[in-house]
Amino acid sequence: MIPGPITVALALLDVALDLFPQYASAEDYQQKTGQAAPAFDPGKPLKNWLDPSPLDDGDGSAAYNTLIVASTNPDGTVNSHPFSFYISVADAKAVNLMAAVDRVANIRKSFPSVPVPRRVLAAGESIRLLTPSGPIPAVYVVNDALYAAQKQQQVTASGEFMAADRTLLQAIAADVAAIKARAGA
Repeated sequence: MIPGPITVALALLDVALDLFPQYASAEDYQQKTGQAAPAFDPGKPLKNWLDPSPLDDGDGSAAYNTLIVASTNPDGTVNSHPFSFYISVADAKAVNLMAAVDRVANIRKSFPSVPVPRRVLAAGESIRLLTPSGPIPAVYVVNDALYAAQKQQQVTASGEFMAADRTLLQAIAADVAAIKARAGA
């Protein structure tokens, strides 16, 4: 976790928003869970997450929400759009992963995949594209109020004057001018 206003750092995907862990391959699943992944079913879309206890909505399917990142604004905020999707309860409880070697062999092929369920952004949160260390930007979930406060501190620490600084300097200059005027200078 990154200190300060950035509530949760995101890796290559929106990990902080994801409701369930994701697995890169069948081997990754086995390493992280201690269980062998079910055999890959090419007749089904890739699915790199599982819900251990999906809520059946009464017809054998489970509903999930997710976010799609659509574009980036000049201020670094990211436009995202929520949407809902349904899958069978049985599919929700299982992954459908290729072995790592098969992923490499099929790298140029396009396989449909089931989106990762994501939480909804809380009030006062936004998704931002930031470059906290180095030239490669990363996506973060940000607490907007704390982010703004930190940005103000960073500008002040960098030696640039803030509006409050200018107001104080103007008041000091006015006081100095009044003192000089009284002294006849």
